[in-house]
Amino acid sequence: MLAALNNILTNSINSLGFNCSEELSKFAQVRTLTPIKTIKAFSEYVSGIHRTTIVKNLQKLSENEFCLYTQLSN
Repeated sequence: MLAALNNILTNSINSLGFNCSEELSKFAQVRTLTPIKTIKAFSEYVSGIHRTTIVKNLQKLSENEFCLYTQLSN
């Protein structure tokens, strides 16, 4: 999933005419995903959600949502 996102970002940056599109796309991924992981971890800590509740909620997610959650939690 992250490889696909990297390709999309790289192609988009290439279409704008930038030279360092590979590095810029990696930077964009880090700048986007780091706050998401931080917010997720903080919200789980603050709300004190029990692990089984998280697992039950994960079972309700679609396949795409689950893939995104898995990537963010790693």
